[in-house]
Amino acid sequence: MDKIFISGIQYDSCVNGVGFRDVIYVSGCWHECMKHCHNKETHNKNNGIEYNIEDLIKEIINKSSNDITISGGDGLTYQIEGTF
Repeated sequence: MDKIFISGIQYDSCVNGVGFRDVIYVSGCWHECMKHCHNKETHNKNNGIEYNIEDLIKEIINKSSNDITISGGDGLTYQIEGTF
């Protein structure tokens, strides 16, 4: 897999891990925990912007030197190949 759907990218988050981090919101989730989910808009695996994975990595590296958090949706469900 060389492409991935991303619902959004947040730079300099201080609530998604230790220190300042950049958060990649991967589209798609199959857990169906809608009542308690804080990212309901990310559940559809085809929503968001389709990125070439290499271009996404370059964009993140060029904009920041923070560590990265993968969020979503759930990057370990529909798009697990692209997340790794």
